[in-house]
Amino acid sequence: DPRSDSIFLYATNAKKVSENLRYHRGMAHAKVFLGFVYMTRSTRNNTELAEQELNEALATNLLVENIRGYANGFLGAIYSDSYANHDKGIAYLRIALKHFQNCGNKKEEALTYIRLAMSYQRKNDLINAVDCSGEALRLSRKLVNIEKRDGWTDYMYLQPMYILEELYKRGGDYTSAKQLVEEIDQYTYKRRYPSRKAFELASIYFQEGDFDSAVYYYKIEYGKNPANPGMLSDLGKSYYGAQDYDNTLTFLNYAIDTF
Repeated sequence: DPRSDSIFLYATNAKKVSENLRYHRGMAHAKVFLGFVYMTRSTRNNTELAEQELNEALATNLLVENIRGYANGFLGAIYSDSYANHDKGIAYLRIALKHFQNCGNKKEEALTYIRLAMSYQRKNDLINAVDCSGEALRLSRKLVNIEKRDGWTDYMYLQPMYILEELYKRGGDYTSAKQLVEEIDQYTYKRRYPSRKAFELASIYFQEGDFDSAVYYYKIEYGKNPANPGMLSDLGKSYYGAQDYDNTLTFLNYAIDTF
Protein backbone atom coordinates (compact mmCIF):
# COMPACT_ATOMS: atom_id res chain seq x y z
CA ASP A 1 0.00 0.00 0.00
CA PRO A 2 2.61 2.55 -1.14
CA ARG A 3 1.07 5.80 0.13
CA SER A 4 4.21 7.88 0.21
CA ASP A 5 2.94 10.58 2.62
CA SER A 6 2.07 7.99 5.26
CA ILE A 7 5.34 6.13 4.75
CA PHE A 8 7.22 9.42 5.07
CA LEU A 9 5.41 10.29 8.34
CA TYR A 10 6.10 6.97 10.04
CA ALA A 11 9.64 6.60 8.70
CA THR A 12 10.48 10.13 9.92
CA ASN A 13 9.03 9.35 13.36
CA ALA A 14 10.89 6.02 13.45
CA LYS A 15 14.14 7.78 12.58
CA LYS A 16 13.67 10.36 15.37
CA VAL A 17 12.82 7.72 17.97
CA SER A 18 15.78 5.58 16.88
CA GLU A 19 18.13 8.57 17.10
CA ASN A 20 16.90 9.31 20.65
CA LEU A 21 17.47 5.69 21.63
CA ARG A 22 20.76 5.51 19.71
CA TYR A 23 19.27 2.49 17.98
CA HIS A 24 21.41 2.40 14.85
CA ARG A 25 19.60 -0.45 13.10
CA GLY A 26 16.30 1.41 13.52
CA MET A 27 17.83 4.54 11.99
CA ALA A 28 19.14 2.52 9.05
CA HIS A 29 15.80 0.85 8.43
CA ALA A 30 14.02 4.22 8.55
CA LYS A 31 16.48 5.61 6.00
CA VAL A 32 15.59 2.83 3.56
CA PHE A 33 11.92 3.78 3.59
CA LEU A 34 12.70 7.48 3.46
CA GLY A 35 14.80 6.66 0.41
CA PHE A 36 11.79 4.93 -1.15
CA VAL A 37 9.60 7.99 -0.58
CA TYR A 38 12.16 10.36 -2.10
CA MET A 39 12.52 7.96 -5.02
CA THR A 40 8.79 8.19 -5.77
CA ARG A 41 8.94 12.01 -5.85
CA SER A 42 10.71 12.12 -9.16
CA THR A 43 12.69 15.34 -9.16
CA ARG A 44 16.45 15.52 -9.46
CA ASN A 45 16.83 16.76 -5.88
CA ASN A 46 14.57 14.03 -4.46
CA THR A 47 16.36 11.34 -6.44
CA GLU A 48 19.69 12.49 -5.01
CA LEU A 49 18.20 12.50 -1.48
CA ALA A 50 16.90 8.97 -2.05
CA GLU A 51 20.32 7.80 -3.20
CA GLN A 52 21.95 9.42 -0.15
CA GLU A 53 19.54 7.85 2.37
CA LEU A 54 19.86 4.40 0.82
CA ASN A 55 23.65 4.47 0.60
CA GLU A 56 23.91 5.67 4.21
CA ALA A 57 21.65 2.82 5.30
CA LEU A 58 23.68 0.21 3.41
CA ALA A 59 26.96 1.61 4.75
CA THR A 60 25.97 0.72 8.33
CA ASN A 61 25.96 -3.06 7.73
CA LEU A 62 23.06 -3.23 10.23
CA LEU A 63 20.17 -3.97 7.88
CA VAL A 64 18.38 -7.28 8.17
CA GLU A 65 18.41 -9.38 5.00
CA ASN A 66 14.94 -8.41 3.78
CA ILE A 67 15.47 -4.65 4.26
CA ARG A 68 18.89 -4.91 2.63
CA GLY A 69 17.06 -6.38 -0.35
CA TYR A 70 14.72 -3.38 -0.45
CA ALA A 71 17.60 -0.91 -0.23
CA ASN A 72 19.49 -2.50 -3.12
CA GLY A 73 16.30 -2.89 -5.13
CA PHE A 74 15.41 0.80 -4.70
CA LEU A 75 18.93 1.83 -5.76
CA GLY A 76 18.62 -0.46 -8.76
CA ALA A 77 15.39 1.25 -9.75
CA ILE A 78 16.97 4.70 -9.34
CA TYR A 79 19.95 3.90 -11.55
CA SER A 80 17.95 2.12 -14.23
CA ASP A 81 14.80 4.29 -14.28
CA SER A 82 16.02 7.75 -13.28
CA TYR A 83 19.63 7.76 -14.53
CA ALA A 84 19.25 5.26 -17.41
CA ASN A 85 22.41 3.57 -16.08
CA HIS A 86 21.07 0.10 -16.72
CA ASP A 87 24.27 -1.82 -15.99
CA LYS A 88 24.58 -0.28 -12.52
CA GLY A 89 20.85 -0.69 -11.93
CA ILE A 90 21.03 -4.36 -12.86
CA ALA A 91 24.00 -4.88 -10.54
CA TYR A 92 22.00 -3.53 -7.58
CA LEU A 93 18.89 -5.51 -8.57
CA ARG A 94 20.95 -8.72 -8.74
CA ILE A 95 22.18 -8.06 -5.19
CA ALA A 96 18.60 -7.39 -4.06
CA LEU A 97 17.50 -10.65 -5.67
CA LYS A 98 20.06 -12.64 -3.64
CA HIS A 99 18.87 -11.06 -0.38
CA PHE A 100 15.22 -11.82 -1.11
CA GLN A 101 16.10 -15.39 -2.07
CA ASN A 102 18.14 -15.81 1.12
CA CYS A 103 15.25 -14.73 3.35
CA GLY A 104 12.55 -16.55 1.34
CA ASN A 105 10.65 -13.43 0.27
CA LYS A 106 9.09 -14.89 -2.89
CA LYS A 107 6.91 -11.87 -3.61
CA GLU A 108 9.86 -9.47 -3.73
CA GLU A 109 11.92 -12.05 -5.60
CA ALA A 110 9.26 -12.11 -8.34
CA LEU A 111 9.01 -8.31 -8.41
CA THR A 112 12.79 -8.01 -8.66
CA TYR A 113 12.80 -10.39 -11.62
CA ILE A 114 10.19 -8.13 -13.27
CA ARG A 115 12.38 -5.07 -12.64
CA LEU A 116 15.42 -6.90 -13.98
CA ALA A 117 13.50 -7.90 -17.09
CA MET A 118 12.53 -4.28 -17.73
CA SER A 119 16.12 -3.09 -17.21
CA TYR A 120 17.48 -5.72 -19.61
CA GLN A 121 14.73 -4.81 -22.06
CA ARG A 122 15.78 -1.14 -21.96
CA LYS A 123 19.37 -2.05 -22.80
CA ASN A 124 18.14 -4.39 -25.56
CA ASP A 125 19.54 -7.53 -23.90
CA LEU A 126 16.71 -9.75 -25.10
CA ILE A 127 18.07 -13.07 -23.83
CA ASN A 128 18.44 -11.98 -20.20
CA ALA A 129 15.16 -10.06 -20.39
CA VAL A 130 13.34 -13.22 -21.53
CA ASP A 131 15.02 -15.30 -18.81
CA CYS A 132 14.03 -12.85 -16.05
CA SER A 133 10.48 -12.49 -17.34
CA GLY A 134 10.15 -16.27 -17.39
CA GLU A 135 11.40 -16.53 -13.79
CA ALA A 136 8.99 -13.80 -12.71
CA LEU A 137 6.08 -15.57 -14.39
CA ARG A 138 7.06 -18.92 -12.88
CA LEU A 139 7.07 -17.44 -9.38
CA SER A 140 3.94 -15.37 -9.92
CA ARG A 141 1.93 -18.39 -11.01
CA LYS A 142 2.77 -20.00 -7.68
CA LEU A 143 2.07 -16.85 -5.66
CA VAL A 144 -1.11 -15.36 -7.04
CA ASN A 145 -4.65 -16.55 -6.56
CA ILE A 146 -6.23 -15.77 -9.90
CA GLU A 147 -9.68 -16.02 -8.29
CA LYS A 148 -8.82 -13.02 -6.13
CA ARG A 149 -9.23 -9.73 -7.98
CA ASP A 150 -6.76 -7.07 -6.94
CA GLY A 151 -4.20 -4.85 -8.61
CA TRP A 152 -1.16 -6.61 -7.13
CA THR A 153 -2.29 -10.01 -8.44
CA ASP A 154 -3.01 -8.60 -11.89
CA TYR A 155 0.36 -6.82 -12.06
CA MET A 156 2.32 -9.87 -10.91
CA TYR A 157 0.58 -12.16 -13.37
CA LEU A 158 0.24 -9.91 -16.41
CA GLN A 159 3.38 -7.75 -16.37
CA PRO A 160 5.83 -10.59 -17.12
CA MET A 161 3.59 -11.72 -19.98
CA TYR A 162 3.38 -8.19 -21.43
CA ILE A 163 7.18 -7.93 -21.30
CA LEU A 164 7.60 -11.37 -22.89
CA GLU A 165 5.14 -10.53 -25.65
CA GLU A 166 7.11 -7.40 -26.53
CA LEU A 167 10.42 -9.29 -26.38
CA TYR A 168 9.15 -12.05 -28.67
CA LYS A 169 7.99 -9.41 -31.15
CA ARG A 170 11.40 -7.74 -31.05
CA GLY A 171 13.11 -11.07 -31.58
CA GLY A 172 10.82 -12.01 -34.47
CA ASP A 173 9.21 -14.95 -32.63
CA TYR A 174 5.69 -14.01 -33.67
CA THR A 175 4.20 -17.44 -32.91
CA SER A 176 5.17 -17.18 -29.22
CA ALA A 177 3.94 -13.57 -29.11
CA LYS A 178 0.52 -14.64 -30.41
CA GLN A 179 0.33 -17.47 -27.88
CA LEU A 180 0.94 -14.97 -25.08
CA VAL A 181 -1.78 -12.68 -26.45
CA GLU A 182 -4.21 -15.61 -26.18
CA GLU A 183 -3.11 -16.39 -22.62
CA ILE A 184 -3.40 -12.74 -21.58
CA ASP A 185 -6.85 -12.55 -23.13
CA GLN A 186 -8.04 -15.62 -21.24
CA TYR A 187 -6.87 -14.07 -17.96
CA THR A 188 -8.40 -10.64 -18.62
CA TYR A 189 -11.66 -12.27 -19.74
CA LYS A 190 -11.96 -14.01 -16.37
CA ARG A 191 -11.34 -10.65 -14.70
CA ARG A 192 -13.91 -8.95 -16.94
CA TYR A 193 -11.39 -6.44 -18.22
CA PRO A 194 -11.71 -4.99 -21.73
CA SER A 195 -10.04 -7.23 -24.28
CA ARG A 196 -6.97 -5.94 -26.15
CA LYS A 197 -6.61 -9.16 -28.12
CA ALA A 198 -7.56 -7.74 -31.53
CA PHE A 199 -5.23 -4.74 -31.17
CA GLU A 200 -2.28 -6.82 -29.98
CA LEU A 201 -2.74 -9.40 -32.75
CA ALA A 202 -3.06 -6.63 -35.33
CA SER A 203 0.23 -5.07 -34.23
CA ILE A 204 1.98 -8.47 -34.34
CA TYR A 205 0.66 -9.26 -37.82
CA PHE A 206 1.67 -5.78 -38.99
CA GLN A 207 5.19 -6.26 -37.68
CA GLU A 208 5.27 -9.73 -39.23
CA GLY A 209 4.33 -8.27 -42.61
CA ASP A 210 0.96 -10.06 -42.84
CA PHE A 211 -0.96 -6.89 -43.69
CA ASP A 212 -4.25 -8.56 -44.63
CA SER A 213 -4.48 -10.10 -41.16
CA ALA A 214 -3.41 -6.77 -39.60
CA VAL A 215 -6.27 -5.04 -41.44
CA TYR A 216 -8.72 -7.70 -40.25
CA TYR A 217 -7.85 -7.23 -36.56
CA TYR A 218 -7.45 -3.45 -36.72
CA LYS A 219 -10.96 -3.27 -38.22
CA ILE A 220 -12.28 -5.07 -35.12
CA GLU A 221 -10.68 -2.38 -32.95
CA TYR A 222 -11.92 0.33 -35.32
CA GLY A 223 -15.46 -0.94 -34.79
CA LYS A 224 -15.06 -0.41 -31.03
CA ASN A 225 -13.63 3.11 -31.28
CA PRO A 226 -13.92 4.69 -34.75
CA ALA A 227 -12.76 8.10 -33.49
CA ASN A 228 -9.37 6.97 -32.21
CA PRO A 229 -6.79 8.73 -34.43
CA GLY A 230 -4.03 6.28 -33.59
CA MET A 231 -6.25 3.38 -34.64
CA LEU A 232 -7.18 5.17 -37.87
CA SER A 233 -3.50 5.71 -38.62
CA ASP A 234 -2.60 2.08 -37.89
CA LEU A 235 -5.43 0.88 -40.10
CA GLY A 236 -4.32 3.21 -42.89
CA LYS A 237 -0.74 1.95 -42.67
CA SER A 238 -1.98 -1.66 -42.76
CA TYR A 239 -4.01 -0.96 -45.88
CA TYR A 240 -0.88 0.58 -47.39
CA GLY A 241 1.06 -2.61 -46.65
CA ALA A 242 -1.76 -4.60 -48.27
CA GLN A 243 -1.51 -2.27 -51.32
CA ASP A 244 -5.12 -1.10 -50.95
CA TYR A 245 -4.34 2.54 -51.64
CA ASP A 246 -7.92 3.83 -51.74
CA ASN A 247 -8.52 2.72 -48.16
CA THR A 248 -5.02 3.90 -47.24
CA LEU A 249 -5.90 7.45 -48.25
CA THR A 250 -9.35 7.25 -46.66
CA PHE A 251 -8.14 6.20 -43.22
CA LEU A 252 -4.98 8.31 -43.12
CA ASN A 253 -7.08 11.37 -44.00
CA TYR A 254 -9.55 10.41 -41.26
CA ALA A 255 -6.58 10.20 -38.89
CA ILE A 256 -5.32 13.67 -39.92
CA ASP A 257 -8.78 15.18 -39.46
CA THR A 258 -9.21 13.49 -36.06
CA PHE A 259 -5.75 14.51 -34.85
